[in-house]
Amino acid sequence: MPEPLDYFNPTGKDAPEPRESGREPIPIEFDAMLTETADHPAAAAVGEELRRLRIPFFRAEGADRVNRLVELHVRSADQVRASQAAAMIFARRKRLNQLSPRRPPPPDLTSGPNVHGFPLLP
Repeated sequence: MPEPLDYFNPTGKDAPEPRESGREPIPIEFDAMLTETADHPAAAAVGEELRRLRIPFFRAEGADRVNRLVELHVRSADQVRASQAAAMIFARRKRLNQLSPRRPPPPDLTSGPNVHGFPLLP
């Protein structure tokens, strides 16, 4: 007689313990917070600029699953140079956004008059 396959069951006896999604500890040498932003591409651009300038930094992300904030930490000795580079990146992004604004997010289709999910239908 064929035996049943041993499928993974998340509620079974062999299921791993759920991990708590906390934030990772910040190393002690990165004692100055450079920026805290929800703009992930801006944080990546600042990180690339810091790499180009050879300024060591640490990127920490919040534990929140929605609206996750990104923090960039640097050493206090490099804070002045890093803050100038970050200010330049943020100013450039603001200027580009004024020239060509980003598209607004799509409307929420789960509330309002379009609860059925078809915005063009009456």
